[in-house]
Amino acid sequence: MVQGNLAAITMNHGITALKVSLGVVTTYFVAKKILKVEQFWKTLILLAIITMIIDYLIHPTHFGEAWTEAVMTGLGASAFATVGHFIANRRTKGIRLRK
Repeated sequence: MVQGNLAAITMNHGITALKVSLGVVTTYFVAKKILKVEQFWKTLILLAIITMIIDYLIHPTHFGEAWTEAVMTGLGASAFATVGHFIANRRTKGIRLRK
């Protein structure tokens, strides 16, 4: 929404982001339970699609075609989820703790 300019963030931007995130989180968990999605890559695709749809419905785009920003938001959400997953599930390999 602010295209990288953090100084342009206003209360309206925060409210719009909150609407999108609440819509995505609610829809994602309901869809995951209904569709019984368990594999990691399938959850990433589900998250991307749901984020794209919710973002497209909540607010208009600010660049490109009508769907461009929604697609970028969906891909970004999946990228952040992937990074978060690997950070949370990293293992310490080859390190032995001395007692």
